[in-house]
Amino acid sequence: MNQPRRHHFVPRFYLEGFCAVNAQGLAVYDRVRNAYRAQRPLEVAHRRDYYAYEDELGNRFFDIEVVLGEMEAVASRSIRRVDNSDELTDNDRMVLATYVAFQYTRTPAYAGWLEAFRAHGAGRGRWRLYQNRRTRPLAEWRPLARCCGMRRGLPMSSCS
Repeated sequence: MNQPRRHHFVPRFYLEGFCAVNAQGLAVYDRVRNAYRAQRPLEVAHRRDYYAYEDELGNRFFDIEVVLGEMEAVASRSIRRVDNSDELTDNDRMVLATYVAFQYTRTPAYAGWLEAFRAHGAGRGRWRLYQNRRTRPLAEWRPLARCCGMRRGLPMSSCS
């Protein structure tokens, strides 16, 4: 069985929603070349085998991508209801909340931030945080937040 190899961190169905009917694709800004270009959603916001993992025997698994695809199929129906100004059910609201939460955590930028958090402070600052709770509860986390690009509690970029 063929496995999906292009793992989109922004789903194709969502990217396609930004394409005009007669457009050649999305308007993509290339930061390196400081230029725009048209690209199809199939070619944007993906990495090869991004969600694949291997077990201790070297067997590669793609089940995360498969589950994300199933979740995206459900989310696409709820997003279509929003686009059509249809009334949302409680289930639609739950689906959309789950979709947004997954979108927030599945990008390379978030993965970089999380890795920097692990490397620079996960666990190390916790004791100092509790020791200083009465006087300066977040003082020990400020250097970590600056290093990891956090602003107002949101991951902005990974450490360089």
